[in-house]
Amino acid sequence: LTVARKAGSETPENADNISGVGRLSNFLQNQLGMRSVTPRQGNDSDAVLSRAEAAIEAGQVAETLTILTALPSAVHTSMASWIERAELRRAAQSAVVSLSARLLKD
Repeated sequence: LTVARKAGSETPENADNISGVGRLSNFLQNQLGMRSVTPRQGNDSDAVLSRAEAAIEAGQVAETLTILTALPSAVHTSMASWIERAELRRAAQSAVVSLSARLLKD
Protein backbone atom coordinates (compact mmCIF):
# COMPACT_ATOMS: atom_id res chain seq x y z
CA LEU A 1 0.00 0.00 0.00
CA THR A 2 3.01 2.28 0.43
CA VAL A 3 3.62 2.43 -3.34
CA ALA A 4 0.01 3.40 -3.91
CA ARG A 5 0.19 6.13 -1.29
CA LYS A 6 3.19 7.64 -3.08
CA ALA A 7 1.47 7.46 -6.46
CA GLY A 8 -1.72 8.94 -5.05
CA SER A 9 0.02 11.81 -3.35
CA GLU A 10 1.70 13.02 -6.52
CA THR A 11 -1.49 14.17 -8.24
CA PRO A 12 -4.44 15.06 -6.03
CA GLU A 13 -7.71 14.32 -7.80
CA ASN A 14 -9.13 17.75 -6.98
CA ALA A 15 -5.97 19.84 -7.46
CA ASP A 16 -7.87 22.68 -9.12
CA ASN A 17 -10.28 23.02 -6.19
CA ILE A 18 -7.78 23.00 -3.31
CA SER A 19 -7.44 26.15 -1.20
CA GLY A 20 -4.09 27.66 -0.29
CA VAL A 21 -4.14 25.90 3.09
CA GLY A 22 -5.06 22.62 1.39
CA ARG A 23 -2.20 23.02 -1.06
CA LEU A 24 0.22 23.68 1.77
CA SER A 25 -1.11 20.63 3.59
CA ASN A 26 -0.69 18.48 0.46
CA PHE A 27 2.82 19.82 -0.04
CA LEU A 28 3.81 18.99 3.53
CA GLN A 29 2.24 15.54 3.30
CA ASN A 30 4.18 14.83 0.11
CA GLN A 31 7.48 16.19 1.41
CA LEU A 32 7.29 14.59 4.83
CA GLY A 33 5.61 11.36 3.76
CA MET A 34 2.67 12.08 6.05
CA ARG A 35 -0.44 9.99 5.66
CA SER A 36 -3.56 9.01 7.53
CA VAL A 37 -2.87 6.31 10.07
CA THR A 38 -6.50 5.69 10.95
CA PRO A 39 -9.33 4.90 8.54
CA ARG A 40 -11.08 8.03 7.36
CA GLN A 41 -13.93 8.89 5.07
CA GLY A 42 -13.42 10.54 1.71
CA ASN A 43 -12.64 9.77 -1.91
CA ASP A 44 -9.05 11.00 -2.08
CA SER A 45 -6.31 8.39 -2.38
CA ASP A 46 -5.13 8.84 1.21
CA ALA A 47 -8.63 8.24 2.59
CA VAL A 48 -9.21 5.18 0.39
CA LEU A 49 -5.81 3.75 1.31
CA SER A 50 -6.37 4.41 5.01
CA ARG A 51 -9.55 2.30 4.87
CA ALA A 52 -7.85 -0.39 2.76
CA GLU A 53 -4.96 -0.60 5.20
CA ALA A 54 -7.32 -1.02 8.15
CA ALA A 55 -9.23 -3.75 6.31
CA ILE A 56 -6.11 -5.71 5.36
CA GLU A 57 -4.75 -5.43 8.90
CA ALA A 58 -8.04 -6.97 10.07
CA GLY A 59 -7.54 -9.83 7.60
CA GLN A 60 -10.42 -8.72 5.36
CA VAL A 61 -8.87 -9.34 1.95
CA ALA A 62 -12.16 -9.22 0.01
CA GLU A 63 -13.16 -5.95 1.70
CA THR A 64 -9.73 -4.48 0.96
CA LEU A 65 -10.05 -5.32 -2.73
CA THR A 66 -13.50 -3.73 -2.82
CA ILE A 67 -12.20 -0.56 -1.17
CA LEU A 68 -9.29 -0.32 -3.61
CA THR A 69 -11.64 -0.11 -6.60
CA ALA A 70 -12.28 3.52 -5.57
CA LEU A 71 -8.67 4.51 -6.27
CA PRO A 72 -7.79 6.64 -9.30
CA SER A 73 -6.50 4.54 -12.20
CA ALA A 74 -2.89 5.74 -11.82
CA VAL A 75 -2.77 4.60 -8.21
CA HIS A 76 -4.67 1.40 -8.98
CA THR A 77 -2.17 0.63 -11.75
CA SER A 78 0.77 1.12 -9.39
CA MET A 79 -0.76 -1.53 -7.13
CA ALA A 80 -1.50 -4.06 -9.88
CA SER A 81 0.90 -6.76 -8.65
CA TRP A 82 -0.24 -6.37 -5.03
CA ILE A 83 -3.89 -6.54 -6.09
CA GLU A 84 -3.19 -9.65 -8.16
CA ARG A 85 -1.60 -11.38 -5.15
CA ALA A 86 -4.49 -10.31 -2.91
CA GLU A 87 -6.99 -11.72 -5.42
CA LEU A 88 -5.07 -15.03 -5.39
CA ARG A 89 -5.22 -15.04 -1.60
CA ARG A 90 -8.95 -14.33 -1.64
CA ALA A 91 -9.45 -17.24 -4.06
CA ALA A 92 -7.35 -19.52 -1.85
CA GLN A 93 -9.30 -18.51 1.25
CA SER A 94 -12.55 -19.20 -0.58
CA ALA A 95 -11.27 -22.62 -1.68
CA VAL A 96 -10.29 -23.49 1.91
CA VAL A 97 -13.74 -22.54 3.19
CA SER A 98 -15.39 -24.58 0.45
CA LEU A 99 -13.17 -27.61 1.05
CA SER A 100 -13.70 -27.40 4.82
CA ALA A 101 -17.45 -27.31 4.34
CA ARG A 102 -17.29 -30.30 2.02
CA LEU A 103 -15.14 -32.30 4.46
CA LEU A 104 -17.44 -31.52 7.38
CA LYS A 105 -20.46 -32.52 5.30
CA ASP A 106 -19.00 -35.90 4.32
